[in-house]
Amino acid sequence: MNLTLVSIGRAQLQVIGLNPQSVGTISEGRVPGRPTFSGMDHQLTGLGERVTAISALTYPLVTGGMDALGWLQRHHEEQAVVNMIRLGANWLGQMMGPVVIRTLEIDENQFHPFTGVGRRMGVEIDLVHVSGGLASGGGGVGGGLATAGRFFGGLFNDNG
Repeated sequence: MNLTLVSIGRAQLQVIGLNPQSVGTISEGRVPGRPTFSGMDHQLTGLGERVTAISALTYPLVTGGMDALGWLQRHHEEQAVVNMIRLGANWLGQMMGPVVIRTLEIDENQFHPFTGVGRRMGVEIDLVHVSGGLASGGGGVGGGLATAGRFFGGLFNDNG
């Protein structure tokens, strides 16, 4: 049973294949302050960038996962804006929004003597969540699709 846990564009991170080991998200709120006679005056100026880091692991000679790794490499090299979807409870997928792969680290070890492919491959992915204007082709300017946080019943992805 190949259960897709995370979808990044056309790359499917699955239980059997390229298996996500950990997912972490970091975001910052910009709150500059200045001293006044009565204390501090703070102003909310919006959010900074939001980054999701995913660690994944595959044993290519046993479980595959090279197709998902190939799609991640292609999305990274093209700097494609793709959708990220995470599987939730009761087969409900959560649309995490459009992302760009900022860094993609691949660690191969224990090379197989006949294929030359590592028996174990670790992958580290840093995803930057981008605005809807960039995802809709507007170059980051103007209104686009505000998809972060919407839910879908299936894990389809028609982006890229």
